[in-house]
Amino acid sequence: MRGIWSGLGGIITVMAMILSFIFIGDGMPTEEPSELASYLDDFEGLWVHALIVVAAAGLVWFATALHRVTGSLVAVGSLCGAAALLLICDVILLAPTEAAQLDAFTPDVSSLEVWDTAAYFALTNAHVLVGFAAIAFGAEVLRQSLPAWLGWFSVVTGVIGLASAAFFPMLVLWLWLVVTGAVLMARPVEVVERGTRRAQERMTA
Repeated sequence: MRGIWSGLGGIITVMAMILSFIFIGDGMPTEEPSELASYLDDFEGLWVHALIVVAAAGLVWFATALHRVTGSLVAVGSLCGAAALLLICDVILLAPTEAAQLDAFTPDVSSLEVWDTAAYFALTNAHVLVGFAAIAFGAEVLRQSLPAWLGWFSVVTGVIGLASAAFFPMLVLWLWLVVTGAVLMARPVEVVERGTRRAQERMTA
């Protein structure tokens, strides 16, 4: 009996995000113009772009798993919105580094700091939407055939993830993506879908 392999999308997203953070490093240095110019010259923009695109695609694939299990349009819509915000973050992050390759480009610390801040909040807002998805998924799980602990775990991590502007709650959401993805892959799809149908029948009876 096969599992729901689209759950792998959540794990792929987390792996891609971790690697992109490694390439980004400590972020854009905005105190010394010389350090900023060196950072822009050395920035691995192509790798970061590819990894963010993979992370966004992983979220969309993971959304299909949640829809298959619970049918929650809130969870699916939130994850797709999060994927869109990741791509917007990608554009905001890479625009200054690509512009730096032009001969006429002059690094301006103040304006680049605005770009860097905008990219950060696009990233954190993407995670807020993942938090909404976790809450919606957890609420549905509590009424269906998946383990109840997964439902409560999803709700709690989703609520914590709403504070992703503080950065560390994002890590909690990464844990949710990995754990939920692993559970969906390990649990036979026939058992999940059979339990989901029974739950839906009880709701409509």
